[in-house]
Amino acid sequence: MIHFLDVDTKVDHGYSERDRFYMNFYTGDDSYKSTSKESKDIKEADVFRWRWGNLIGSANWSYVFNRTLFSNFTIGYSRYRSRITQTKNEFNFPGEGKPKHVRFQQNSYHSNVQDVSFRADLDYRPHRKHRIRMGTDYRLHLFMPESDHLKYWYKDSEITQHKDTVYANHRIQGHELSVYVEDEMSPSNRLSINIGMRHTLFQVKSKSYHSFQPRISARYLIMPELSAKVSYSKMNQYIHQLSNSYI
Repeated sequence: MIHFLDVDTKVDHGYSERDRFYMNFYTGDDSYKSTSKESKDIKEADVFRWRWGNLIGSANWSYVFNRTLFSNFTIGYSRYRSRITQTKNEFNFPGEGKPKHVRFQQNSYHSNVQDVSFRADLDYRPHRKHRIRMGTDYRLHLFMPESDHLKYWYKDSEITQHKDTVYANHRIQGHELSVYVEDEMSPSNRLSINIGMRHTLFQVKSKSYHSFQPRISARYLIMPELSAKVSYSKMNQYIHQLSNSYI
């Protein structure tokens, strides 16, 4: 059995001619479930369930200072989670009585990633052919790469055993800060140039990593229907996902 759920909402409100407020929210929750039984006289019942989903929310405020300066501020939150649970029940049949529950075992594997972010952007246009953009972005990363949990219960005529073990429950916190500036200009009607620089700093487990990321692009209009463009940029990605492929 497969289940899908998606909810997407957006609110847009203008307080005045200078400022406007936006709010976005999305959540998606999907799941897969399978059940197996053994023969008509049930001795075992297995249930496998896999749930995964995203939750994203943001609030944005834009403000116009004057005809040449525009600002944008954003606060956001995002979460991805995945949970796999496998449950096994065993029974026996004493005589003509009802089935007797003798064993229960549940393995659960859970992982999630959460981000809390703040972003501020400024857009300055001193001339219709000249535009300067600058801003900063901060993200708090909350990782739980894996949480492996085993529950076990067994009973016979003489003894009852119970086991509840957490094999892994790692939680990691990371910080990512970036600043950027970008200058876009048009020296002539045919030529436009964009030059920018971005610097990022990433910190996790008392270790810090940083990167300078230059970028430049130029476009030349050969004729109204034809243009040529050349560009160079450098980018770094600090976070990568490694996942099991057995499913």
